[in-house]
Amino acid sequence: LVCGWKCPSDESVVSYRKSQAIARLLEEYPDGAKKRNNKGETPLELALSTSTTWDLGIRRLVRAFPKAIKFACPTNGLYPFMLAAAAADPDNNDNEETSRDIQAIRTIYGLLRSSPKVLINCFE
Repeated sequence: LVCGWKCPSDESVVSYRKSQAIARLLEEYPDGAKKRNNKGETPLELALSTSTTWDLGIRRLVRAFPKAIKFACPTNGLYPFMLAAAAADPDNNDNEETSRDIQAIRTIYGLLRSSPKVLINCFE
């Protein structure tokens, strides 16, 4: 599944192609955003776990299947905004925000803005 393609943060060509592939797949098969793999993961969860950003595919997946924001990932129990947070650079020790960190923050913000109630649901 294209949503699970891993893209190193410095590979903008790969990230762009992944974004275009997600857009094309959703155009051709919008219900694909609702499907789950054999582990029960949605395309949104797969995309987030491979550091896909809001602007490069997550927004499209959320628009195609907004309810996916409310599901915890069956493999790790994390909600989508938590998966996006895990994409930030854990090795950044110089107190400067990297481009990857900024994109992760934008993705978290987009997810929470799309469904603020998920914060309440995940702590119940």
